[in-house]
Amino acid sequence: CLVREQSDASHWFDYGGFHMMTDDLLKAEECFRQALSIQQTHTPSLLMSGVLSEMNGRYEDAETFFERATSLEPNNVVAWTLFGVFYQVQDKVIQAERAFREANKQLSSFLEKKLMPRAEHTSETQEEEQKPGADADKDAQFQDEDTPQKTEKKKRLKPHSSASEVRAQTTIYLETVQFLLQSHALQMAQRTLALELLSPDRGSLGSYHLALARLQMLRGDLESTEDSLNQALIYDFQNPDIWALWGHLHHTRGDFSQAQKCYERSLDSVLDASDLHHIYLRLGAIYLQGGEYQKARSVFLRACKRSPSCLAWLQLGISCYRLMELTEAEEALTEANALNNRNPEVWGYLSLICLRSGRKLEAEQSYKYAIKMKLQEESLLKEIHDLQSSVGFGNPSF
Repeated sequence: CLVREQSDASHWFDYGGFHMMTDDLLKAEECFRQALSIQQTHTPSLLMSGVLSEMNGRYEDAETFFERATSLEPNNVVAWTLFGVFYQVQDKVIQAERAFREANKQLSSFLEKKLMPRAEHTSETQEEEQKPGADADKDAQFQDEDTPQKTEKKKRLKPHSSASEVRAQTTIYLETVQFLLQSHALQMAQRTLALELLSPDRGSLGSYHLALARLQMLRGDLESTEDSLNQALIYDFQNPDIWALWGHLHHTRGDFSQAQKCYERSLDSVLDASDLHHIYLRLGAIYLQGGEYQKARSVFLRACKRSPSCLAWLQLGISCYRLMELTEAEEALTEANALNNRNPEVWGYLSLICLRSGRKLEAEQSYKYAIKMKLQEESLLKEIHDLQSSVGFGNPSF
């Protein structure tokens, strides 16, 4: 993306996040500064520039970045919270309290606005249900007993839900930790998470332990991650994000069978996990590896509908190819190629499809591109070469 659109600030921000992940803070800071040179109002880059300035002891610069961010987006919960954390580290208690108070105010306002349409919708639904109608008996024929999922959904739509109840699941610190973890700012995330534990207005302990597990996972401390996830399940057993992170933990350890069970448990939840796309890709890859191509096809199709990417379309194409659905496979691979025409696996599978379809020229061209893009997957190369030998075309060396 960066090669194609160097004038997009969000791409430079993502590149900075990559350097944060590799612990190259100097390169990361350069990327965030580049993003700001393109778009001076890019708040995430302002915040991360402030975080890195604070880490490097440039406190005046950090204060300037945080102040700029809160001025641009006065309703930004994360910006006010980070400003408060910065002031607290500087022992500026009054300024810190003021920033935290503003962050709490903005979070409460956001949650109330979020709940208002839901309450109105629920009220209208209840009024409609109470109206007598000629079709009441007819509708009753299609009603079935409440399942646990339906009961849970009804609970979520009850009008007595309030901002304070929803807020029990999130706080200004948890919202900020989420941003910091996504940006791989682990040191600042740890500080902010400590404030969550000490706060009298802290959220659920399940949410705290889940955030702690994410932090430990990013640091590579898998044993501590497991301990924190066990604690999180004690307080919030049905949380799909906890089961998803369990899946990621098992996946990292190479236990794909357990990872599959956890991912499936997460997707079976009434609520959606916050990182569905990642779950789809990993679960689909496990299905592919296990030869469950129909399941893989279904999961990758959901991934493509939710958040289309070259990888998702490629994996959908592979699933369809293994099912010998060549037309659907080619359509998926064409979509993948449109998003990234330099992926060697895409060209490799397109070559296989052309070989099976008897399209000699296209098979050879696709194979040339796969080699040009340095296709290195030995099993795929062998499959292509075997099929080329079988049909007698597709390789320029023939």
